[in-house]
Amino acid sequence: CVLLVVHGQLALVLESWTAWHHVAIWGSLAVWWLYLLAVGVLPVWLSGPAGARLFLGTVAPSAQYWLLLLLVTAAALLPSLMWRALRVWLAPAHHEVAGEMEVAAS
Repeated sequence: CVLLVVHGQLALVLESWTAWHHVAIWGSLAVWWLYLLAVGVLPVWLSGPAGARLFLGTVAPSAQYWLLLLLVTAAALLPSLMWRALRVWLAPAHHEVAGEMEVAAS
């Protein structure tokens, strides 16, 4: 959840995306999930008793895990998203006003 919230906050802060942003964000998420899968298939003596087959055997097949992962991430990002929307609505920055004028003109 923490990794998804951090990446979500990063997505809210960035105003322009480049290919490097996509590579860094999606690549780090892919590496994390691959790490979880790799630790899940290692023998118990190598991965330690706490992480041994826990992800693949118990967590990954559970729909509740995936649903809670999305809901907790959304709940953690909601206050920041609401604050940004309120700030733009009440006291927009110059570039935000210019952007709205540009959209209105087209």
